Amino acid sequence: MEFPQAINNIVVSRAIHALEQMGYCHQDASAEGTGNYDITGRGSAEEVVLLDPLRTALQRLNPEASAEQIAYACALLTRNRDALHPLAANREIHHLLREGVAPSNEGQSSALSQAQPGRRRPGSMASVSAPRREVGASSTLRLVDWQHPAANDWRVISNYWVQGRCGPLCLPLVGFVNGLPLLLFVIGIEPLEQLYQHYLHCYRSELPQLVWYNALVLLSNGPLNRVGSVDSRWPQLTPWKRLSGEDEPEDCSLETALYATCQPERFLDLVKHFTLFSRTPRPGKIVARNHQYLAVNAAYARLREAGALRGRLGLLWQAHGSGKSYTLAFLLQKVLRQGDEPGPTCLLVTGHEDLWRQLVRSLTDWGLLTREEKPGPMPVTTAGELQRLLERPTPGRSAPPLYFALPSAFESPEPLSLRTDLLVLVDELQTCTLEQLQRMRQALPAAAFLGLTATPCREDQEPALRSLFGPYLSGYSCAQALADGTILPVYYEDRSALLGAQTPPGFAEAMQQLAEAAGPCSEYQEELAQRLRTPYALLTHPERLDLVARDLVEHWFARGYRAKALVLTIDKITAVRLYNRVRSLWERMLRRLQRERDETFDWRRRAGLDELLAYYRPTEMAVLVSPSPDDYRRFADFNDTPGRAYFETVEIRSHHERLRNEDLVARFHDVNDPLRLLFSCDPWLASLATPMLATLYLDRPLQGPTLLAALTAVNRVYDDEKVCGLVVDYIGHWPQLSTLQQRYARAAERVLPQSWRLRRRASRELHEPPVAEVSAIQEKHRLVAELEKSLGETLDFCARHGVEVSALLAASAEQRLDRAARQAADSLLKGNELRQAFFAQVKRIEALYAALQPDKAAPSFSGAVEALGLVARMIRRAQHCRSLDELFDRPHALAGLVAEESQTARYGGRSKMEAAGSSGKPSLSTLDLQRVSFSRLATLLKKSQTPLLKAEQLRSLLTWNLQLLSSQQPRYAEALAHLEKLQHKYESGQAPWEQYPAELLHFVRSLLDPLATGSQQPDEKAAGSRPRQRSSSAQPGDSTQADSDRPPDRRGPARPTAEH
Repeated sequence: MEFPQAINNIVVSRAIHALEQMGYCHQDASAEGTGNYDITGRGSAEEVVLLDPLRTALQRLNPEASAEQIAYACALLTRNRDALHPLAANREIHHLLREGVAPSNEGQSSALSQAQPGRRRPGSMASVSAPRREVGASSTLRLVDWQHPAANDWRVISNYWVQGRCGPLCLPLVGFVNGLPLLLFVIGIEPLEQLYQHYLHCYRSELPQLVWYNALVLLSNGPLNRVGSVDSRWPQLTPWKRLSGEDEPEDCSLETALYATCQPERFLDLVKHFTLFSRTPRPGKIVARNHQYLAVNAAYARLREAGALRGRLGLLWQAHGSGKSYTLAFLLQKVLRQGDEPGPTCLLVTGHEDLWRQLVRSLTDWGLLTREEKPGPMPVTTAGELQRLLERPTPGRSAPPLYFALPSAFESPEPLSLRTDLLVLVDELQTCTLEQLQRMRQALPAAAFLGLTATPCREDQEPALRSLFGPYLSGYSCAQALADGTILPVYYEDRSALLGAQTPPGFAEAMQQLAEAAGPCSEYQEELAQRLRTPYALLTHPERLDLVARDLVEHWFARGYRAKALVLTIDKITAVRLYNRVRSLWERMLRRLQRERDETFDWRRRAGLDELLAYYRPTEMAVLVSPSPDDYRRFADFNDTPGRAYFETVEIRSHHERLRNEDLVARFHDVNDPLRLLFSCDPWLASLATPMLATLYLDRPLQGPTLLAALTAVNRVYDDEKVCGLVVDYIGHWPQLSTLQQRYARAAERVLPQSWRLRRRASRELHEPPVAEVSAIQEKHRLVAELEKSLGETLDFCARHGVEVSALLAASAEQRLDRAARQAADSLLKGNELRQAFFAQVKRIEALYAALQPDKAAPSFSGAVEALGLVARMIRRAQHCRSLDELFDRPHALAGLVAEESQTARYGGRSKMEAAGSSGKPSLSTLDLQRVSFSRLATLLKKSQTPLLKAEQLRSLLTWNLQLLSSQQPRYAEALAHLEKLQHKYESGQAPWEQYPAELLHFVRSLLDPLATGSQQPDEKAAGSRPRQRSSSAQPGDSTQADSDRPPDRRGPARPTAEH
């Protein structure tokens, strides 16, 4: 057995052994590759549900159900859902798992009986109709026994063959609960990102019937793991390092992830209470991360002992952007949806209305609030209203109430309620003062209190908070979140010096005074302007706003990573004034680019300008503020102010109308919506902290937790290209921000568990960078240093593998295209692992370079980044060679490819070359193998200075042709298998790569010789002068052609041995 495959089998065997220890029953279905599915009891590979275990489990869990009801439930679970979005089907199955199967009415029964079985056992539904509910029968059929996990059927099947859209696939491990494939394991020895790209991405596209049922995905290569939902992007998959508590040492191994997520009781808890579905901006599925699962269960355990704890449940501290809102939703889901006992009444308290509005939006989107449960237009704001609300009779245990309140609702000298079944959840605890928190406890002395905060409290406030809420139950710092990949680093750029004369002496002190007086809300700007007229006038001076608008437009146009951006101003009037200036300059910039595009004769420059205009021309911007009855008066007073040196009229009516007619927040969250720039004066950006937000322009003085909350709005994880967030500051907050982060770092020392403090002490002894001192926000020169480090590592990597780095960097663009880049690509084509490592490093460098732009240090990196990117694109182009024109480097094909690839590879778009390769309608030259002249191929490879690059192009072209023709004649399928075997010989190191071009030529000759002798018919031999006709075995547009997109290994990442 080959060494890599043996390691694969060992890793899979470890997983199987751990699952068997948990109570799973293992079956090896490798023999089903021959087409006999007796091991799993399926009729064909298109079925993914084990019908016999499902039927047996239903009968055991529902002993009073009739055979007709059991058959109906099986038919409902296994019906064809191809017409639904895969996640919509997954949501439907999840609802059935949690709530059970209810007998439907006659209309639903008729629709179900007429549905087609699709990818299921033929006739499994057509003969089944909905059963009639009998008197005394149970209203629903249970699919899972949630209270007794051992009562369910737990099994894991290795080498599970499933028919995909492009052929059969062998999955290494699949976990089943009562016959339903709820667990998917992607296990191998490759890096985790390669496992995700090569296999999980393939499963999502080719096996939609598996996506319908999946509840959890686990990726592991032995020492590392990532866990998430089947819908998760790669950055959204996070490691599970602990089993039961934060005091445990971290361990990212396969066994840790298995025992933390796949133990029967834990897995059912994850499925029932720690899974959410989002509807906007696109359907999505969210599975809890490790720190969220531990925090929620710790809080729920304290809730069950609330009486003994005198209502002090504790504090949950989780860093900004790490998913604190999800933690709150998971806790509510676990508290409110306990069917075995009455649940408490939950009262959610937020610091102000903006946070309440965002919380209601999120909970409604995740399904925790329906239209019937949704609260009124405003939360409770007065003590009398809160008292009347709590005096209402509580409903049944199936629907515990959920209320909302603001801190002003607790201003009462007497207790408002003595109810003991009341759970008060204070979200964003840092937005409330200590006096407000004390009034909450005095108003509800018998209630249980739990606080959630994004920043640890100050040392002088900690004793008081512990007396009100209890100890910290969970501490998840920015350093831990950055290490786990749950948040991104934020880089700070101070551009206040660019404003020049508009920042007179004393400006920083005036802004500090303004920030202290402003507080967290922006509703008091009129009184603030009267009290601090001089600092306010400095900040809103027309000339200063002109400079800010001009710099903002130029900066955003030059950003390398194109995403959403947000502008934060001092008040509503300034937001509208700055919006008017930016919009005018924006239109002027577009007209200038259009003129430059029309006047240039350089086709490369024109292509770049076309791409810029296509992206920026449809861009929209808007002002997002909270409407107030006094807005019209305030704007009218500003317009009527006498003695103004600059005539400027601003109006708010059009912005109010847009707020009423459009859901600007939902549009801003949608990555495909052209609304890309928002102006706001709300420092609490919870509603706008979308993962697509990458740039924050700050023109408002802030301090304390408000400053940290605003600046960390850009740290959300989104995709591979977003590697950081950027804050552009026009005020100059860095000294205050640095002091604030140092204070929070000291506070974190008191909160973090002992294991993290020991890790810090060990890092100090080893003279390593301290673990907990990693700041959430760093100066931008750290980004420059990170890019320089990554670039140096990549260049050293290339040099170790034979690339002439100096020649590659010194050559001009044309020379790199013709010589240096080809030679570098030829040196890096010695094995798939080498190519994938190079691709990963170049991808990282390009993302860092895009995040750095615009910066004065960026031009020093442009040459190296463009050269390495060109080498990577050249290798990818060789791997997707689809025509003889590309193989022989004919000028028209080469020019078209270079022009088309100039921007697509950088921003993740699919090139026309790849689209043509998967369109299923190849041109005549790519389909007719007889046109490939062996003498010309031999000359091309022998005389080429880059033989491996040419050999890769030839292999890609032949593989694509043989895939198209393999469905027509068996000899082409045999030739394709021979070619894959030849490639595997060199990939596994059985032969030196220098021999690869010659052996590939030998294969081509053996393939073309039989075709050349068999293609001429007797009448063609008689007419010697007549030109040879095309072979009739491959016609353009033939309906029998197979799809050209073939996964890299159709047996999956690992093939366990027969012992397991």
